[in-house]
Amino acid sequence: MPRVRLALPATKRVALVLMVVGLVGACGSSPERYESAGAVAAAINDAGIRCEDFAITEDREETSGEHEALIEHESLVEEQGACAVDGESVTIRTFENEEARDDWVAVGEKVEGSLAVGPNWAVAGRSKALVEEIADALDAVPPDEVSSL
Repeated sequence: MPRVRLALPATKRVALVLMVVGLVGACGSSPERYESAGAVAAAINDAGIRCEDFAITEDREETSGEHEALIEHESLVEEQGACAVDGESVTIRTFENEEARDDWVAVGEKVEGSLAVGPNWAVAGRSKALVEEIADALDAVPPDEVSSL
């Protein structure tokens, strides 16, 4: 039996390839859940970003103004740690659930500088470019896109 070969015009083949590539790209990965702040730090390192001298912290200094609201919201934090990335301090927090994360992010984004947010964690730093690099590496989102997680 002779083989029948269906041929598509070149323009239709290109359109089909572009559509498949677009669909695959739109499926992007979503950020992972991590068991601890240390696990987030390890993931940052695994992504090729040096998160040096990681240590668990309890940063609940006496302060005033907007920071008071943040300290009140620290009770939402399950674990907190910090490391240095390119000499800059980065704070990593994990949360028991998305509700605690969302409540903390509502205040944290006002006083923490830049944030990258995952399903049960947040990374904060003063440098927007550095936090965006971490966000890209961990498939995180900015605070205004938390509902997409």
